[in-house]
Amino acid sequence: MSETARHTTERARAREQRVIGFLLAGRSLQQIIEETPISRTELWRLRKRNDFQVHFTEARAQALDSAVNALHDGAVVFVQTLREICQDSRARGSERATAARSGLDSLFKATEMFNVEERLRKLEQIAAGEGGT
Repeated sequence: MSETARHTTERARAREQRVIGFLLAGRSLQQIIEETPISRTELWRLRKRNDFQVHFTEARAQALDSAVNALHDGAVVFVQTLREICQDSRARGSERATAARSGLDSLFKATEMFNVEERLRKLEQIAAGEGGT
């Protein structure tokens, strides 16, 4: 590949990454057009390309994974805070009820998630021919 072709490819990839970043940040297509050297037609074509869709999906999954990891990191603090509010006799009743409801909702969702995950794991084992009892 010639130096010029490589440079053009690198620029196109950098522009694609910038568009993906803007999309993940919730920017509108009009905002992206205004903030990048790309026309509406070019942006439309870019978004329709399979390789762009793959890169965008991967970037979105990584962003979600990072957000979930950040929530996991704070889970103990969240639970401690909810517990403190629930046990704080000086807190208003509505604050305590909201904290308790939030804690129970989280507990139920986590329990449901673990149950679904376990069932999925067993189904995957069965599908792979490993059995699973």
